[in-house]
Amino acid sequence: MSPAKEGLEEARNNNLLLALHKYAHQQDENFTTEAFVHLLRHLRSFEPGIACFLLDFLSGGQLRVTAEDCSELEISTQNSFMEGRPDILVASPAHFVIIEVKVESEPGWDQLDRYRELLATRAEPHKCLVLLSRYPVDPQDRKKVDSWIQWHRVARVLAQAFEQTYESTSKFLIDQFVQFLTERGMAMEKVGWELTRGIQSMLSLMEMVGEAVRAARVREKPPTAGIEFNGRYFFVDETLCWS
Repeated sequence: MSPAKEGLEEARNNNLLLALHKYAHQQDENFTTEAFVHLLRHLRSFEPGIACFLLDFLSGGQLRVTAEDCSELEISTQNSFMEGRPDILVASPAHFVIIEVKVESEPGWDQLDRYRELLATRAEPHKCLVLLSRYPVDPQDRKKVDSWIQWHRVARVLAQAFEQTYESTSKFLIDQFVQFLTERGMAMEKVGWELTRGIQSMLSLMEMVGEAVRAARVREKPPTAGIEFNGRYFFVDETLCWS
């Protein structure tokens, strides 16, 4: 294993969020929510520019939070209202943002409707309902929120933020959270230069398999589906085989 890969593997094995998540898998969404809020709070205090950009991104550009606003923002979890208990609440005298977090589950049948009712009662000039999910959501649910964001997009924005900050603790926390999302399949790793050579090698392998089948003079089954072009069906004594 190369030194770079060894370093990456060591970092993953030393990820606090991944280590703790093993003991909190039954509270998956709550754990992910609290980890994200911990990062948001740190960025609010030490990287207000990044925090403002991230909140604006989450709101779909509707919130124009300034660095001055950041100091007044209260970022909390599991606040209770008559209409429900939002996963994340970002509030100030001028802001009231509800962020509903989903990982494996979907919103309850009237959950988003109740949060819209809650927003209607608020007097803050800047208010917003955000749905943050791992998977695509029902089109009807998308219409009920002001912004719908998937976790892999959050990871991409945080990866960009990682390159823009030089504060060591911020870099560490951002890296830990992005690793957490990546290892859980909630983020996509950046495609590197290796992809081109990998595709070329795979195509060469497919050609070699085809040549081997033809050289063996066995009967082939023509491909009929996309996946079948990544290998070969052929017959051996009337038995259908796949390579």
